[in-house]
Amino acid sequence: MRSFSIGAVVAGLCFFSADLAGQNRNDAILSAFDRVSPSVIRIRTIADLQHSLQLSHHEPAASEPYSVDGTGVVVGEMIVEGRREYLILTNHHVADASTYVLEEGGYLRMNPGNTQAIPNVREESYLMEAATDAIGPNDLQLIELVRQVEGDMTLMRTSGATKEMVVFGGAIGYAQEEELAGGTVLTGGYPWAGDKIVALGTVIEDDFPHQLGIPHNDLVVDLPVEPGQSGGPIFLVEDGETAGEPVTFRLIGLVHAKDDDRNYGVPYTLWSESLKDFPSELQSRLVR
Repeated sequence: MRSFSIGAVVAGLCFFSADLAGQNRNDAILSAFDRVSPSVIRIRTIADLQHSLQLSHHEPAASEPYSVDGTGVVVGEMIVEGRREYLILTNHHVADASTYVLEEGGYLRMNPGNTQAIPNVREESYLMEAATDAIGPNDLQLIELVRQVEGDMTLMRTSGATKEMVVFGGAIGYAQEEELAGGTVLTGGYPWAGDKIVALGTVIEDDFPHQLGIPHNDLVVDLPVEPGQSGGPIFLVEDGETAGEPVTFRLIGLVHAKDDDRNYGVPYTLWSESLKDFPSELQSRLVR
């Protein structure tokens, strides 16, 4: 089965740039991120849609299942029927690909409306252990708990987790009046069918009008964006001296989209209310 991302307008990839505030600080940031990095995971959603793929001019178009690869971040735990399961944040368009595409004459096209909260067709999402074509026995199925269409956010949980996962245990969010522009940010994620890549950058704007789907205001970041990174965490890098660490990370948004001029992240303020009913440990880390 061939996997597809929803195109260059919704997704992302990053790679590390050492030309920021100095090599030593960058080394400290990346070293600290080593402990957080395993919480960033690969997601695949398979939709009950078929699309035509023209592999060459000499072969007829093939009909293949439609799937989307994205990224997510493990943000908490919950007990389900006596088992520990894990909570994962990602983009709505990663978990519900069918509302972001239209079928026209057997071909899938970008749906500029993409505002529906209910999938058009049956879909299944998985936490992928590796960038393989097929779903394997170690790939965990994910269950959608909450969706926030305007904020392009979905909160999912694992179903049948059999091993311990690394949870991002830092603060999540920022105060409404907080100035984010100019702040150093870091993200990790998976390019389409590739290994995890990490990037450092800055917040260029923190309240930029964006018309994709339901009009809303996004973060604009200078992190490069390509298919596969959709739903990846955007961490604000902070001085961690008071916590006994050289740096700490605060989750402030999710990689969202790009256009010809800008790379976007959906900010915490658009989806914070969607987390209000979840475990107290997660609640204690939310910035109100």
